[in-house]
Amino acid sequence: MPKHNDVFSLEDLKRLAKHQGQSPCVSLYMPAHKTGRELRQNPVRFKNLVKKAAEYCQAQGIRVDEAKDMLAPHKKLLENPLFWQKQSDGLAIFATPRIFEVFRLPIKFAELAAAGSAFIFKPLFFYLSEYGKFYLLQLTKNRVKLYQGSIESISEIECPELPQDLASALWYKDYEKQLQLHHGGKYKEGSTIFHGHGAGRDDLKIRIARYLRHVDKNLAKCIKDKNTPLVIASVDYFLPIWRQVSSYPNIMSQALPGNTENINEEKLREDGWKIAREYYGAAKAKAIEKCADVMKTPQGSYVPQDIIKLSWQGKVGELLAPFGKQIWGKFNRKTGNAELHIKQEPDDIDLLSLAVFFTFLHNGKVYVVNADEIPQKNKLVAILRK
Repeated sequence: MPKHNDVFSLEDLKRLAKHQGQSPCVSLYMPAHKTGRELRQNPVRFKNLVKKAAEYCQAQGIRVDEAKDMLAPHKKLLENPLFWQKQSDGLAIFATPRIFEVFRLPIKFAELAAAGSAFIFKPLFFYLSEYGKFYLLQLTKNRVKLYQGSIESISEIECPELPQDLASALWYKDYEKQLQLHHGGKYKEGSTIFHGHGAGRDDLKIRIARYLRHVDKNLAKCIKDKNTPLVIASVDYFLPIWRQVSSYPNIMSQALPGNTENINEEKLREDGWKIAREYYGAAKAKAIEKCADVMKTPQGSYVPQDIIKLSWQGKVGELLAPFGKQIWGKFNRKTGNAELHIKQEPDDIDLLSLAVFFTFLHNGKVYVVNADEIPQKNKLVAILRK
């Protein structure tokens, strides 16, 4: 069975990078369905992608039998129904004559098959970057779910420690009765209940606080990076209590209020990102301001050829790169020198993507920004390590 994993780390990037230079390096990306009838499309799409990769290998002069041997591990995946029943939002596959590795990741990749002297890592840069990630905790009457979102994707995190819904709590029958009492026999989720006086009201608040502490305690077991902003999607009457009892250090002040049960995941991502981007907007603004100041000193660089070579040498500490742009040219892996072209020419590579790759590889920080946000409208800007 080919090696497969549900995370992709910088260590994976560094390890796979060591296999580059072999001929060929095959990169496959595809979106995947997680539930429903569409599950049957996953292996069909995968089989077609592998067929395309084999054709690309042959176009580069690789013999048919060699290409088939290199891609043969894909057959074991096709024969494993359990693998296809447990999918995330996308698959990334990397293969050479020596390795065949599969990553199930929470990213809706655009479909891609490529073969060359190097892997294509660009679709993973947002996943690896700290910029744009957030957690979203959905708290409603019938649902407790944890998602990991980003500027471009969202995926539910499997967290067995969290209860599936609030209705499963032992206290829920008493809770619902007290809601009816407070609303004259009627209850509309999303409305505020803490009005009036009396022991019943206080007891209900204590019960809710106890339950939310339980959620918070188990949430900590499911979240790896507690510096990542957490967006709460919750009915109104849970929000003030959650803020009191939660120990999470980076809860966003703004929340998604009301019952979000009928909102699809993409809408949750979109609304969650609108809140999280304020957090990242502040961090990005600091980075842009820092780059503008550093550019006046020898520690800053805005010449693409220099930045590419410096990133290859591991000397770039922070990089501002424009979203959705390319810098075409050729790169000499022995000297680190780059040759830039105005338009893409045969056998050109995206040198901007390469600079981002080398910066990640050497544990530098990458901020992906709009092109007009880069100081003095440069193609990219780097802060060098001292």
